[in-house]
Amino acid sequence: MKRHFFFLLVLVLSACGVLGFLTLPSHVSFAASATVSSWELPEGKNYKDLTDEDFSDILTDGGVDPAHYYVNGNDVYINSAKGFAYFAHVANSAVAGVSPFDQKTVHLNTDIDLGTREWMPIFNFTGNFDGQGHYIYNLTIKELFSSTYGSSEKYAGLFGSYLNGTISNVHVRNANYDLTVENGSEENYVGGLVANMGVGI
Repeated sequence: MKRHFFFLLVLVLSACGVLGFLTLPSHVSFAASATVSSWELPEGKNYKDLTDEDFSDILTDGGVDPAHYYVNGNDVYINSAKGFAYFAHVANSAVAGVSPFDQKTVHLNTDIDLGTREWMPIFNFTGNFDGQGHYIYNLTIKELFSSTYGSSEKYAGLFGSYLNGTISNVHVRNANYDLTVENGSEENYVGGLVANMGVGI
């Protein structure tokens, strides 16, 4: 028997202080002074479907176009919505259990509008993520995801699971979840910012 828990999720997420400022209106307005970056994904694709080819226009012989994503030693700077999608892609494409961001600090330099496409949670992230007070708008998730390192649990959130380091100064606004699970299924974790919080949140 399936049970739909969208409205219960609204109440839980709204009450959870770790999410920062979380609301679920049908339409979200951005602050007049805010710089919000967006990226129109390739036709017919959601975030889980992205491949290296989808980022070929920002990849150069020297790395990644710094207008989108810039690495300086142990610091990573995300400067656009496409840069944020690339960050998630790098994390989720890594060898299971190996974080490409271990010992690094990721800085979000702009507000991000994820648009209407469905998001895949970020896995394989152990490091420090500093949102610098920025907002992630329009987080849309319509399915639970297994982690990229093979566990049986399933997750829904901006980040899937997180075990070490810090995630700070970032807000999720207008999170839209429409999930269906079966009674008696494996453990499921749902959150606005992080689905399953371990050490260091």
